[in-house]
Amino acid sequence: AINAWDGSTVKRISAGKEGSIYVATEPVTNRQYENFLREWKLEEPPTWERPELRVPTLPVVGISWFGAVLYAAWVGGGLPTESEWMRTATLSNSEAVFATATGAIGPQLAHYDFRFGDGSPVATATFAATPGGFYGMCGNTWDWCDSGGAMYKVIKGGGYSDSPLFCRIEARYRNSPLDRDCNVGFRIKVTEDNESFLERR
Repeated sequence: AINAWDGSTVKRISAGKEGSIYVATEPVTNRQYENFLREWKLEEPPTWERPELRVPTLPVVGISWFGAVLYAAWVGGGLPTESEWMRTATLSNSEAVFATATGAIGPQLAHYDFRFGDGSPVATATFAATPGGFYGMCGNTWDWCDSGGAMYKVIKGGGYSDSPLFCRIEARYRNSPLDRDCNVGFRIKVTEDNESFLERR
């Protein structure tokens, strides 16, 4: 399906006892996030001072957890929980160690292992999707999750300056919800209650 509000492609997955959810196949891009900022007359993220971090088609980074939640609500959704993220990452390959096309990791499968301060995100379609049809869940940019406490929120997937250890599906890290990390972005989910925001393909 397509999220009619921002054009994101979403896929339906089982969310366990909660039924089903629709998770975006790619992280939110700079272009999508800029449309949100214009609509609400909000300030640009400080990371956009670096031209390579504001290319319209690349995943947006430098967004706090609160900014990600606001965007997700604007398009009728929320952020995946950690367990929902992991279910998405292992869809169609329950034995995968990394959320890549093969379940392994390498320079042909993911964008990672740059020195801290070097590099930047690349287009998620640079690498093949997971068997479940999702992009950018290993390296490139972390995803904010709707899990954690008041002092921190969980991030999953690893970023372009992380080692393979941090890019594993099982790996978890945490940031303050106020952090605006140049390695951290987000993807949205839409629940069955908000299916009116979706257009069937």
